[in-house]
Amino acid sequence: MEVIFTWKRHNLIFIVTVIKMIEKSTRFEAQDNNEKAPGNKLLRLGEDQSTQLFSNPEEQKRLTASMLCQATHKVKILSHHLNREIYDNEPIRGALSELARSNSRSEVQLLIVDERPLVASSHRLIELMRRLPSSIHLKVINKAYPYDESAMVLADRYGVIYQKENSIYEGFANFNSAGRNKQLSEIFDNLWSYGLASTELRELKL
Repeated sequence: MEVIFTWKRHNLIFIVTVIKMIEKSTRFEAQDNNEKAPGNKLLRLGEDQSTQLFSNPEEQKRLTASMLCQATHKVKILSHHLNREIYDNEPIRGALSELARSNSRSEVQLLIVDERPLVASSHRLIELMRRLPSSIHLKVINKAYPYDESAMVLADRYGVIYQKENSIYEGFANFNSAGRNKQLSEIFDNLWSYGLASTELRELKL
């Protein structure tokens, strides 16, 4: 019991430290560049290094769809319940479907906090997951381990979309930030390793 408590405390300290570092660097970039997410510019995954700020679900959804349609290897999504305003639409479903079918090594990891909204009504990504179970995987966060209510999308080794609070559609996107991607991947992978399978979602009828 003492070992588990110590692990939890160290893990929470690590999460808080990484998030503070990312938020600090993002504020500096935003101050230097004074950038907002552009209306029509196509940002290239692995190329464009500018930090794009968003402050509403439409901007976040557009940036997410643009990033996911360029992913070629792996996508990690951490969301409270795959919020419909962002994820339950055809562009994002299509991007993940294409990635999952592209090659045998491609993978999509969906990590959620609450599965109940997804059980209650249909969702495009859940239907897709059940059609492509070898490439698209879902886990529910184990509440015994620390989680700070943030949300994120990580695409390949470069793309990052981050919200400090899952319920507030404010955050940043960067299409070429290997450093942030690696830091947030460590948090995601840690939560994923202790995540739980959702038998309810797997057993829903197609």
